Order: sequence, then structure tokens, then C-alpha cells
Amino acid sequence: MAVMFALYPTKEVVIVGERKRNDTQQMIKVIHNTFLPHVVSILNTTGEEYEALTKMIPFIKEQKEVDVTIEQLFMYVKTLHVRHLFQIKKNL
Repeated sequence: MAVMFALYPTKEVVIVGERKRNDTQQMIKVIHNTFLPHVVSILNTTGEEYEALTKMIPFIKEQKEVDVTIEQLFMYVKTLHVRHLFQIKKNL
């Protein structure tokens, strides 16, 4: 895994929403159920978690919630997966 992070570009996916909301849970499932070794996912939520997270990852302060459907997220994740596979093939 460390070699992949060193050799290939990575992406960050930030999910902004309340942890217990159904749509947030569905988006987390989409990310976790897809093999994306080059993607780092973060849940940007509120309260104490938000305060601790912004200390570790300051750039998430700029993240705002936008309306994205589960289907749009799924297609984006699949695009990331396909691009990653093409990048690996190109380097072989």
C-alpha cells in the first residue's frame, strides 16, 4: 500500500454531513464497498468530532455541504477506480 501511495496519485473524498443521517450513511457505504486503495475518505461532521478533525486536517474547514445524490457519488467513485486502473496499466 505504501508503494502505491508513493507511485500513483491519490484522491481525497470528503463526505460532509451528520454521521447518523441516512443519506450520509449511504454515501459512506458507497465509498467503503468499492475497492479504492488510492482514495482517502473523510467524514466531516459537526460537534466534538469536527473540532478534533480540523486540528488534524485543517483543509476540511473549507469543505461545505453540497447536494449530491448517491448515484452521482457512485459514478464519481467508479470513475476514480477506472482512472486508477488505467494509471497502473500505463506504468506496467
